[in-house]
Amino acid sequence: MDEPNIVCDPHPSPSCTVTVVRGFDQHNVSVTRLSDYYPVGFLVSGAGGEGLAGLRGDIWGGWMNVMSLWVSVALRGRGYGAALMAHAHRYARRKSCTHAFLRTGSYEARPFYEKLGYRLYAELSDHPIAPHRRYFLSREFDAAAELELPTTELPIVISPLLPREAVNTIRAGIASHAHAAIGLPETDGFRTIFFCATAMERSWAESWETFGLGGCTSTTYGSTGRSAEKDTRAG
Repeated sequence: MDEPNIVCDPHPSPSCTVTVVRGFDQHNVSVTRLSDYYPVGFLVSGAGGEGLAGLRGDIWGGWMNVMSLWVSVALRGRGYGAALMAHAHRYARRKSCTHAFLRTGSYEARPFYEKLGYRLYAELSDHPIAPHRRYFLSREFDAAAELELPTTELPIVISPLLPREAVNTIRAGIASHAHAAIGLPETDGFRTIFFCATAMERSWAESWETFGLGGCTSTTYGSTGRSAEKDTRAG
């Protein structure tokens, strides 16, 4: 086999990203023997179909990871954030989840999550820049408690596999809020993916599914970076 090379691509094809994430997941399943996985997605749309609020996450190993929660300016202060979390919590309970965890920033919503029963278990200083901090919170579900769903004017629709357009809307909304709160320009946050590929892959973006040996996705924001997933096939 040809000597593999590490290739950096800030704009990878969807197939490359999926392959890295799939390899990462397959490794975890093989080691833990926990194969049950459920995506989590809820969306609030306006009369014209535009996304106004949403929640993204996933469930694995009895834990729900709340990855993203966003409410547009037009709906803030009207209970949609709490309602989205309540829907996610009830969905997680129905999937036999016992715990949930998430991360938030000092400029975001730690008090909001603490009112929902989340407690701090770790924090990262100077993230994304000083004097801000990144907080990591978790909570345990009470199996005996009944979860009531708040009433909202606009319906909250469950959509575990959110459309790409909805995912982009949620990400853009969160980024816009963060930039306004911190004062960072839009260019200060970007996603990069690294691949370990052989010289055989002249058009490696198309052939990655067959010849890819390993990879890592990361997000750089402010003065710090975060490694998101890695494919361990390269060792």
